[in-house]
Amino acid sequence: METTDNTGLGLIGTTIERVRNQNSLFTKALKKLVNSNEKQLAAFLGEAVQYTLKNLAFVCDFLVGSVTEFVVGEKFQQREKNKVGVKLNIYENFRNWLLEPMKGVKVSLEEEFALKKFKLTKDMHDTEIQSELQNPNAIDVKVFIPLLWSMLIAQKNGEVKDNGLIVTGYANIFHVKLESGHVVAVRVRWADVEWDLDADELDDGNRWFAERMFFTPATA
Repeated sequence: METTDNTGLGLIGTTIERVRNQNSLFTKALKKLVNSNEKQLAAFLGEAVQYTLKNLAFVCDFLVGSVTEFVVGEKFQQREKNKVGVKLNIYENFRNWLLEPMKGVKVSLEEEFALKKFKLTKDMHDTEIQSELQNPNAIDVKVFIPLLWSMLIAQKNGEVKDNGLIVTGYANIFHVKLESGHVVAVRVRWADVEWDLDADELDDGNRWFAERMFFTPATA
């Protein structure tokens, strides 16, 4: 059985050990802060990230509703509205990069997810968007798939929703981190009677046109 040395020397030794442990934790925290960028430091201090927007216009913050667990391949099906509830036109890159590696995986969105919505006021590359927003986190694919499903079901017939996807025929843009860690740009577009889902490499030689919407996590 472990015993505690309550003698004077024992208490002094215990105190010194506690100080050493606290100092070690403090040192680790200090090193982390020294190596943090402005965005990470603001998050550590509980401050909101301040953007200086030039070519993006802030639209709104909003919450995406939670989603009960489902198997990816059972929901994201090509033009099967009667079966899954929403008509999807799934392009090759979206299928191969996002869906195929996860078609048998169960995903869910246990809590509401906060997003920020921005409108491009001029043509922009993906990296230009990232730079203006101080390199926001990409959405992990395991979060993005149920997140997108929640948004699609809420606008399954192309309903207009200010705190949601635009349905003008213009692109809704997301940056998504695949399981490999690679980040790609996802395009979601309402095409009269169905949702087009596609993905591409960041930038890919082209700019996104003005009036398109970019969505990013509301948290740092």
